[in-house]
Amino acid sequence: KFQFDILPISTVVDIAYALQAELTDLRPDYEVDEGIANCGKELCSADMLWRRAEDQMMEELYAEAGADLIRVLMKIGTEEDYNEKCIGLLDKAFQLVERQRQREFDEDQKNARQKIRRKKERVAVMEAEARRFEHKNSWIKFGERLIASLAASRVPGWWTK
Repeated sequence: KFQFDILPISTVVDIAYALQAELTDLRPDYEVDEGIANCGKELCSADMLWRRAEDQMMEELYAEAGADLIRVLMKIGTEEDYNEKCIGLLDKAFQLVERQRQREFDEDQKNARQKIRRKKERVAVMEAEARRFEHKNSWIKFGERLIASLAASRVPGWWTK
């Protein structure tokens, strides 16, 4: 069975802060990709990220929605009740990611079983074809032996009547 461990949200946010700090220390000139940081032409606010995350969840892009929700939680100055609401949606996104990964895992397992079954079926068809060919050759040999046996018994013309 597939196991997908979900870290607590507080741990995920702590890791995100640590990664951001490390990146800032190592590459002070680093700029976030505009597709991630911008909502349209302007820098994403917490509300814009929230709406984008909701849209992504509707499109079943749960991991991307989770990333945007983590960005919301990392914004400085957001209200506590807004953060709680965000944590609730992030928790839901994590659960949906887990279900999605479980479905993908199950689908992969099913495809692997089907591939094995198809391979076994191809082998069985080849074996059946070999048996049919062998059976056909046996009848031909039987017919040849029968004709030779009858010819040897000196009954001329028995097959022409």
